[in-house]
Amino acid sequence: MEKCHFARSSLRYLGYIIDKDGLRTDPDKVCAILNFAKPKNIRELKRFIGLARKADKICEIIESQFLLFGSPSAIICDNGRQFLSEDFKNVANKFNVKIWYTPNYHPQSNPTER
Repeated sequence: MEKCHFARSSLRYLGYIIDKDGLRTDPDKVCAILNFAKPKNIRELKRFIGLARKADKICEIIESQFLLFGSPSAIICDNGRQFLSEDFKNVANKFNVKIWYTPNYHPQSNPTER
């Protein structure tokens, strides 16, 4: 019963806080956005807008896949830099997803290439 909490006045769930006042954004989840450096010129502003658009599109795709299939139990990936980052590993740990890397220079045992 460690995971169960009853008669709570507020609840943190999926980046939101639900309480007697209703639904609001969890400040811990948006602190990186609020503390993001403000663009100083047009080039930095365009870069930020492009980043936001790309992130929004990626989030839509991932959200639709998670809603359709749920969270994966394991991910098989090659040894690309994007799969070796700490951010990727942290997200996988947060959702209890196992990461399996394929062997280098041995395509016969690489199931992602089939």
